[in-house]
Amino acid sequence: MTITCSTTIPEFVPFSATDNCGNPAVVCEETTIEALEGVQFCDVNNMAAGGENFPRILYMEQMPGAANNYFKVESAEFIRFGDGTAKITGVMSHTTNADLAWEFEVHFRNARNWTQWSALGRTYMTSGGGNAYQNLTYYEMDPTQANTFTGIRAYAGSNLTVAHTPGDFMKGFQLGNWGNVFTSDFGFGGWMKYSGQIHYNGQTLNRSNVQADFNLNLGCTEQIPQCADVLVRTCVATDACGNSSSKTQTIVITDDVAPVFSYVPANYTADCEDVLVYETASATDACSNAIVTELPRDTIEGNCVNRYVITRTFRAVDECGNESFAYQTITVVDNTAPTFTYVPANYTASCEETLTFENATATDNCGIANVTESRDTIEGNCANRYLIVRTFTATDLCGNVATSTQTITVVDNTPPVNTNPPANVIVNCGDIIPVYVPTFTDNCDGPIDIQTILPSVIGHCGVEAIETYIATDVCGNQTTVTRTLIFVDEINPTFTSVPADYAASCEETLTYAPAFATDNCGNALVSESRDTTDGVCENEYIIVRTFTATDVCGNTATATQAITITDEIAPTFTFVPANYTEVCSNVLVLAPATATDNCGTASVTEVRYNPRNCPNESSIMRTYTATDLCGNTATTSQTITITDEVAPTFTYVPANYSATCNTTLTFENATATDNCGTASITEARDTIPGNCPNEMSIVRIFTATDLCGNTATATQ
Repeated sequence: MTITCSTTIPEFVPFSATDNCGNPAVVCEETTIEALEGVQFCDVNNMAAGGENFPRILYMEQMPGAANNYFKVESAEFIRFGDGTAKITGVMSHTTNADLAWEFEVHFRNARNWTQWSALGRTYMTSGGGNAYQNLTYYEMDPTQANTFTGIRAYAGSNLTVAHTPGDFMKGFQLGNWGNVFTSDFGFGGWMKYSGQIHYNGQTLNRSNVQADFNLNLGCTEQIPQCADVLVRTCVATDACGNSSSKTQTIVITDDVAPVFSYVPANYTADCEDVLVYETASATDACSNAIVTELPRDTIEGNCVNRYVITRTFRAVDECGNESFAYQTITVVDNTAPTFTYVPANYTASCEETLTFENATATDNCGIANVTESRDTIEGNCANRYLIVRTFTATDLCGNVATSTQTITVVDNTPPVNTNPPANVIVNCGDIIPVYVPTFTDNCDGPIDIQTILPSVIGHCGVEAIETYIATDVCGNQTTVTRTLIFVDEINPTFTSVPADYAASCEETLTYAPAFATDNCGNALVSESRDTTDGVCENEYIIVRTFTATDVCGNTATATQAITITDEIAPTFTFVPANYTEVCSNVLVLAPATATDNCGTASVTEVRYNPRNCPNESSIMRTYTATDLCGNTATTSQTITITDEVAPTFTYVPANYSATCNTTLTFENATATDNCGTASITEARDTIPGNCPNEMSIVRIFTATDLCGNTATATQ
């Protein structure tokens, strides 16, 4: 029977026996036999698959002297242990040249079934046999052991080391049906690379990471349970004659119950910047002590370097090699976005400037942050006005992102520049206007639209016409330049007809014939100005008619006509006063003489000759001279006789009076008037003596005399 170590061993009840000749004597004994620890020994056989050129266990590239890459087994053993380790040792030689030979020893570890293996995110090398990969056992080549190929024979002195490939153990060495990749036989296979020196044919050849693989078939014994004790109970029955027979009871006491974990650290999630805590697991066993060890940690990379899962495998092994496994998963995450340490400031630039694109910088809590930039251009209202929005994305190793932006405003506010400024142009009448083609440059790229505005009316003679050229860039900035056309006409008009000079008497009606002129550039307007040059008299003069022919540009030509005016006819009296005689006391009638002239007025001058007998008697001789404006004269006369025959008249004569001798006498003056003027009074005194010296008579005789000697007397 087989029992576990935790089961009570059945009590040993000795066997009973019978004999044909009496009761036999029965002797019983117990013997405990310790078995081997749970190992399995396997013979290594060449893999022989259809389509392969050579049966073989090893494929090795770059082997000197070899006709192909295949090596076959000469002798080898594959041993698998109950602790999940295994090794393969032996001698192999080339399939076509046995001198090319190697001794080899390669160690493996961490045997896992498919569930355990795939839980690490790993895969298999073959899918032969459908789901056969699920029944395979997977090993890692143990890098802590010396995995060597030692050269013998022709390769003597050569030493190679081999390593698992791929190095991250994503694919393992497979044990089981289809384990050798090529056949469904129970086999073992996997990939490796070798490095080292090969000594061959006097040469030393260096090799580094050259591809090789194991593919072998195995013939294995039954695996002996680990830590099994065999309790053999033997009873020998012997009769009196020495005849005996025996019977045994074999109790196999096994310990195939794995330890039980009493504590396994809980799974937890930590941020990439956290310090990870690695607690220890503990376990108990029903039959012996349980030793808990942590196997090398497997790190399953996530989608980034700071996101990964650490699988801690705890192995609890009892003294019989029974093992159990427990797992703790530590999930390391990185969910914190980077932080920008510098972002370029927004700025505005003119379109012709070279834009500066500074880089943004960022840091991350768990490593580096890679800053990338994307640019979006937002068009403005023209080609040279736009916004560049730089979006900086800081991405850490796990794809956490932070964004920031810089806006660069590009403007175009500068108008085009005229590179050939126009000069004003003087255009003569009839000339062709020279063509002006403006050129412009702009500070920024883009076409320049030039609008030409020409004057609708082309003139001349100093008229200024403005040509306007408006240059507009793609952003509507404008520059306006103008050219002034000054139209000139420097040729004077030409007279075609000018009236001839002539002479006329001043009384004649003058004729003013017009002058006519033409011009090379149009009409000529003839204007007239008259200048009169006085002659020797008012009615004798010269009229100079100056004709000015003016074209529309102000050019002039002149011509003259002289009209000579004469006055040779004397005036004619129209009235001459008649002769007459008048008393001096009367008011004289001095009517003027009048005269006319054929060419205007005649001035009449009077010359008086006045012979006098006395102041108030005279003959007035009035001589009239009629003179016209040119000095032509006519004369006539009038005689006026003036008489004065009337004596003066006293207007006052002092009265007679008597006075005493002692009185002061008063002598008043007499006064007189005259019909034609003044009267002068003279006094004569006569004294007539009286009766005594103091008596007398004084006779005063007043004589009034006018200017012509006429007298009157009076006395007092």
